[in-house]
Amino acid sequence: MKDLLNKYIKFYKENIKKIHIVCIIISIILFILFLVSNIYKFENILSEITYEKITYIEAIKESLMLNFLIIFAGITPYCFLPIMGFSAIYILANKIAMMYILGSSVLKMIVLCILALLNIISYSLCIANGIYYCTISSKRFSYSQRKGFGFKDFKISIYKLRKNEQKVKEIEELKQKEIEKYEKLNVQVPYLNFTISYVISIFIIILTSIIIR
Repeated sequence: MKDLLNKYIKFYKENIKKIHIVCIIISIILFILFLVSNIYKFENILSEITYEKITYIEAIKESLMLNFLIIFAGITPYCFLPIMGFSAIYILANKIAMMYILGSSVLKMIVLCILALLNIISYSLCIANGIYYCTISSKRFSYSQRKGFGFKDFKISIYKLRKNEQKVKEIEELKQKEIEKYEKLNVQVPYLNFTISYVISIFIIILTSIIIR
């Protein structure tokens, strides 16, 4: 377990940390904007608000699915779908704004915002992992495209038909150099580390849910 933890920490520092920090900053800014906007909106329609409470188990199930989708949406190359996870910040701000309008004190509001910050860290961790996963998927896709039948292979086949061995050898050497150059795109997907990030994010969500409850 200690070895596993050390490997994950190394993975986090080298690949996730910077993206995570950027995602946290963006999420905090979005949270403040959404929170102020929703409080103002709910104040104007206070008589029409009906707050539907969801059960503790439903909240956990919702987070389990959401965090999973945020991370593993990165399987699609180039699209960076995990950034859609920022929508979770809006949902979070919406819930807290509604709690405040429906009778929570300023002190409770401060506590809720602190817990919201923990949730922001959790969601941002998933988004950061999802973005990194997308970069890996993009590299692997590009590598697979390079390995396919290309123009150089076509030229090799033509020169082989012409029995021009010199040209065949030259193009094969060029192709081999290209393969070596793009070999760095043949990266492995760190599923174990993504799973650990997912477990950490869920632990934070469960902890904050217990406190709120």
